[in-house]
Amino acid sequence: MNTFFNKFTQIIMRIAFIALFAHVNLALAQDETAFTPLSTIQNDLITQLPPDSVIEFEYNNQPHKFYSLASELPKVRGLFLIVEHEMQFSSNSQFSFSLASQMSQIGWNTIVTFVPNKSPAESEENSDNSTDEQSTEQDSSQTNPTDQDDLPNSYASTTSAKEILPTLTSEFLQTCANDTAQFLNTVITTVNASNQRVVLFSSGITSHCLMSGDLSKYKGVVALSPFAPNQEQNNKVPELFGKANVPVLDLTNDYESHWARATAHKRLVNAKINLKPHYRQRKIIGQPLSNLQLTYLTKEISGWLSYLGM
Repeated sequence: MNTFFNKFTQIIMRIAFIALFAHVNLALAQDETAFTPLSTIQNDLITQLPPDSVIEFEYNNQPHKFYSLASELPKVRGLFLIVEHEMQFSSNSQFSFSLASQMSQIGWNTIVTFVPNKSPAESEENSDNSTDEQSTEQDSSQTNPTDQDDLPNSYASTTSAKEILPTLTSEFLQTCANDTAQFLNTVITTVNASNQRVVLFSSGITSHCLMSGDLSKYKGVVALSPFAPNQEQNNKVPELFGKANVPVLDLTNDYESHWARATAHKRLVNAKINLKPHYRQRKIIGQPLSNLQLTYLTKEISGWLSYLGM
């Protein structure tokens, strides 16, 4: 009798599980934005961080949030702005939050912000629309309307790397830099920091994006393992550092990607050839996301900023 009852209970539980699974899939199908990059980031911010440190604002009529910490010293040294793109949002963001805490302890108002990022395909489409509206209308009438609906909204969408990487052109990176600059201006205005000295921190692809634009309004840029996941664009990274019109702290480590390692020495050489006296390249030790690496990173940044009079 007990054996029959146990089997009956197992069957009921399996039926209930299948029904629940089907219900979840149906809900996700009906709500395509349930797990969009932006909503994921906002949910993580809400659940992981103190509510009073999360600031809401609007950009392009869309809600956004960023993490903000005030300086813990009476004399504020400026605004230290940690920049990430949605495509890089991962466990690395927790490292950014820890770095923000460290920088606030040495006198910096600190922000961690996530820049919404369009895909190369979408940027190219928008560019075409702005230059030739009539041509776009003709093309759209000759193509399947669902092709436009299938365009990815961000790097974190279902688009595969093979579809994205070959289209990382100089034009797209310039558009990325311009869009990021506009977004950061909105963030800076939101916290009334337009009159403060602002130092940017970024890593990986985001560093390449920022270095592709005009950085003259900032007092300095800290770039951790900058790279582009495309051979042609990655080869242009050293040239960007040689042309930089702001002081740059170029940080490397033993665990960075082969893309970043491939240009590390060339970045240093280009800065020397172009006589960039405030360029520094330093190697930080420790495994990624470790407390040891965070300690060395903070010391290198603090020492370099002090050298610059900040």
